[in-house]
Amino acid sequence: MYIYQMVFTEEEEQRLFRDVDDFYKKQTEALFDVADGGVIRAARGELVEKIVDIVCNSIREKGHNIVARVGDSDLQTITISSADASYSKKHQVDRHIWVNDSLEAVVECKSYLDSCYYERACNDFKIMKIKHPNVKCYILSLEDSIGDESRIFTDAIFGNICNGIYHLCNGKRSSAKPIYRREYYKPIQQPSLVRFIRSICSLVR
Repeated sequence: MYIYQMVFTEEEEQRLFRDVDDFYKKQTEALFDVADGGVIRAARGELVEKIVDIVCNSIREKGHNIVARVGDSDLQTITISSADASYSKKHQVDRHIWVNDSLEAVVECKSYLDSCYYERACNDFKIMKIKHPNVKCYILSLEDSIGDESRIFTDAIFGNICNGIYHLCNGKRSSAKPIYRREYYKPIQQPSLVRFIRSICSLVR
C-alpha cells in the first residue's frame, strides 16, 4: 500500500485536484488581458508556489504535522570547511516542506522548466544537501521546455539529485503560444498533479 492512500481517499484526492484546478484556472484567466510582462512573470511564479501550499495544507488538514515554508523566510545556513577556515552562506529554494519539524523536501517552482533552470535547480539542491543530506528534491512546473538529452546530461553531472519533475500541463512550451493568453490556455493534467500530490504524501509517516 502506498503511503498516500493513508492520507487521502480517492474521493478526497479528486476534490484536491478540483481545488487546485479551480485555483489555476482563476489565476490564469486573470492574466488573459494583462499586458505588463513583469506582472505576468510574477503571477505565474507565485501560482506554482501556491499550488504547493494548497497540497501541503490539505495534508495538514488530515492531521499530519506538515508545512510548506517560503524559502525566503526559511533561509538555511550552509557551512563548508577547508583546512584553514569555515565558510557559511544562507540558502533557500522556493518551498521548504517540513514534517514533524524536520526538513523532508524542497520544491523548486517554475512556470516552465528549461535546461538552464534545471541546472540551476540541481545546483541549489546540491547546496541544500550539504546541510540536509536526506532531503527530497522536487521540481513542479507548468510546462516542459527541456530536451531529454539536456536533462540526462544534467542528471549525470549532478548524480540524479532531483527526485521528481512534475509538469502540470501537456506538451512542450512555445514562447509564441503563451498559456496565459486565452487562445493558448492549457489545462492542468490530473495524472501529473496526482503524482506530485502522492510524492508529497509519501513524506508523512
